[in-house]
Amino acid sequence: MAKRISFLLVVLFLGSAAVALGELTSSSRHLDADKAIQNYPCAEGKTSYVAKTGLTSCKLSHDTDFGEARIPAGSTIYLTGGGKPFSVFLSRDTAIHGYTCRGGHRNDYSTAFHPSGELKVCWLASDQEVEGVPCMRASFLSDVFGGTVGTHFYRSGKLRSCKLSRDAVIQERKFRQGEHVYLDTDGRPQQK
Repeated sequence: MAKRISFLLVVLFLGSAAVALGELTSSSRHLDADKAIQNYPCAEGKTSYVAKTGLTSCKLSHDTDFGEARIPAGSTIYLTGGGKPFSVFLSRDTAIHGYTCRGGHRNDYSTAFHPSGELKVCWLASDQEVEGVPCMRASFLSDVFGGTVGTHFYRSGKLRSCKLSRDAVIQERKFRQGEHVYLDTDGRPQQK
């Protein structure tokens, strides 16, 4: 009797695990035509889903709002399990909150968003001043040989960190070109 109960418990556990796994596994589907899914204009082609939560990624058929940004057609968006903006491979360089983030057809740079939709990481298309800080443009060489060159933001939109494109004085502290600067939410440099 104890063996039978143990066997039934194992079967129930495995069955529950299979159902849970089925709800979490993602699958791809090929769209034969452009189609709006969860209010996103998905282009014909490969689209990814998670059974329980819905759309996880698709290529956009036309410009659309994604979080607090306007994303161009041809970009590939990625959503969190809860359907919120996560990241995007921009189809072209795109201005988001006044900063031009790198894009292009090769999916080299992923622009990321906080779950609330605010910009989290932008790989700058050119050297740009961000809140008075000279941040370096993203390039393959500067990223591989000099550490990350992503420009990071707090949910408030304030600069969190970047790599400097030139020497700078920030809050009376001197920094050299190529250094990473990390700021607190009040814009004060922090040690890392």
